[in-house]
Amino acid sequence: MSDRDLVSEAENERWRKRAGAGLRRGRGIIAVAAGLALIAVAVYDVPWMAAVLGVAAVAAAAVMTLDRPRRAPAPQLARGAASQWPDTGMKLAVEAIADPCVLTDAAGLVRFQNRAATERLGPPRPGDPLSFKLRAPELLAAVERAGRGEAVEPVHFVERAPTERFSVASVTSIRRGRGGQRGRADFVMIRLIDETELMRMDRMRGDFIANASHELRTPLASLTGFIETLLGPARNDEANRERFLKIMLEQAGRMARLIDDLLSLSRIEMKVHVRPSAAVDLAALVGHVVDSLGPLARDNETTVRPVLPESPALVRGDRDELIQVVSNLAENAVKYGRQGGAVTIALT
Repeated sequence: MSDRDLVSEAENERWRKRAGAGLRRGRGIIAVAAGLALIAVAVYDVPWMAAVLGVAAVAAAAVMTLDRPRRAPAPQLARGAASQWPDTGMKLAVEAIADPCVLTDAAGLVRFQNRAATERLGPPRPGDPLSFKLRAPELLAAVERAGRGEAVEPVHFVERAPTERFSVASVTSIRRGRGGQRGRADFVMIRLIDETELMRMDRMRGDFIANASHELRTPLASLTGFIETLLGPARNDEANRERFLKIMLEQAGRMARLIDDLLSLSRIEMKVHVRPSAAVDLAALVGHVVDSLGPLARDNETTVRPVLPESPALVRGDRDELIQVVSNLAENAVKYGRQGGAVTIALT
């Protein structure tokens, strides 16, 4: 027997084994097909030949399909590259940040957010676009650039609803060092810092300076006018000179108080993070304020009565600032209280 005949015989034997294996694995399908063929012949008068051919076709299909080698499952790399999810270590690191932080993939889809972000933005819904939570075009554009691997500067943006909120966002690209295209980020971390209170303080400072400038301009103009009058027509007018000097003294005092307010504001801002360490006797401090209010109380025919403990009342604080607080309260009570009444300052 030739080599060609031997190869042919081996090939035939291989096909017989494959066919037998296919028939064994597909015997259930063939049995069901045979049963259906018998029912078709008995009930619907289907010709025997047609029924036999149908069963033979099912058997052939079973042999061809069931004996075919199983294909290995497709690798999940492509799917994983298109849909990145942070690992546990990355989540723990983001959760440890005090500020609101959101992790997105390179396409801007939310993958994780920490507890602070949940308090600000609401419950997390992984897979939603970041635009569902933050409607700030400049921020979304920065996230898109960071997803491409570009460096991004901090983004300042304003939210108008439900209330006005000023924020600065730090947008950072994160690469895990495997998968994805070169230069493209695996994740983008958005860290939100609330600057609403800072902006509010800046506005208050600006308003105060504008108002103080206006208030300073008024007495300054008054002083300038009276000085010009005294140097001119009223140079030798004794009666008007006395009246003008009193008004000028009042306006100068008004300017001095405004300047003191500005200096006090500057002092407070410089010491805002410094805890007072000096001990101050509040009883002696209140007595000092009562003595300084004597002229104003006499002008308003008001009696100022201090009610103080016999022993010192020591607290930690800034003496000048405490004097200003007590003086402002007592002075307002004397100025705007009933004329001829009494103001009691009690320390308990």
